[in-house]
Amino acid sequence: MKFLILLVLTAILPNFLKASTTTDDIGLLKSQVKALSNKLTQATKMITETNQKLAHVTQENRYLTMKDQVQNGVCHFSTNPCEPCFCVEDYSMVEKYYCDCRAQPIRRDCKEHYDQGERISGLYVINKSAYSLAVQVYCDHVTDGGGWTVLQRRIDGSENFYRNWTEYEIGFGRLNREFWLGNENLYRLTAQAFMKGSEVRFDMQKRGSSSLMWAKYSNFEVTSKSTGYELHISGYSGNAGDHMTYHNGAKFSTYDRGAASGCASFHKGAFWFVKCHRVNVNGAYDKFALLPIADSVTWGVIYRLRFSEIKIRRK
Repeated sequence: MKFLILLVLTAILPNFLKASTTTDDIGLLKSQVKALSNKLTQATKMITETNQKLAHVTQENRYLTMKDQVQNGVCHFSTNPCEPCFCVEDYSMVEKYYCDCRAQPIRRDCKEHYDQGERISGLYVINKSAYSLAVQVYCDHVTDGGGWTVLQRRIDGSENFYRNWTEYEIGFGRLNREFWLGNENLYRLTAQAFMKGSEVRFDMQKRGSSSLMWAKYSNFEVTSKSTGYELHISGYSGNAGDHMTYHNGAKFSTYDRGAASGCASFHKGAFWFVKCHRVNVNGAYDKFALLPIADSVTWGVIYRLRFSEIKIRRK
């Protein structure tokens, strides 16, 4: 009988011990997982705090670097008219200075800069999407509610606008003076605003007049390079007259490329030409009115312009 009991115990005891051991192991594993989870939470918190500190340091370094870059041209005023941006002297301008806000955080576009309370007109940095590089732009935060990204400016003829396709594609000039932002940038700016679209505004001043004219279009889009940076524009309002609707649907042309390259060559400019134009704001800057009006910086082939500026805003 004792032998039988011993035999039974010998048979079941290993399984009992095994079950007991397994239960203990599971409890131990649960404790270890909980401990690791706590450590992971702490590590994640530390990483988040470190990234925030790095972002702050990076922004501070951008500010200091930008400060070093503009220090030689800093304005000598008792108070900074560009606060919190840098004031940079430029005696070729009427104001004798411009504001450099490139040390501010990088935003989606000028509208986002404005919406975030950055209301000083000047140079900023934008990043149109996660798939594109940061771009320096000039933001107009005064005109018509602010938040405008300036695409083009003509003011004194200091920049040559009779350029080839590649130069118009990437952009050229000085953002605080005369420039073209670049067709690829125009395309990406309108593409990232596809939900509600973009509006565009043309501000201008004709020669011999001190008053400004303007034309605003509630719908503005420039398609990709593969489609020739085709223009889509509609919804006019303003006091300058509707002359851009004529260019609606046209592809961009320069003297060396485009469906209307002959127009670009003949009129010494580049634009969305349509046999040939009603607007030629990229034409020759003719200070002394020596050229035919159609070859000059014009609006409606009526007004020879002293000043021209194109700006876009996401709706």
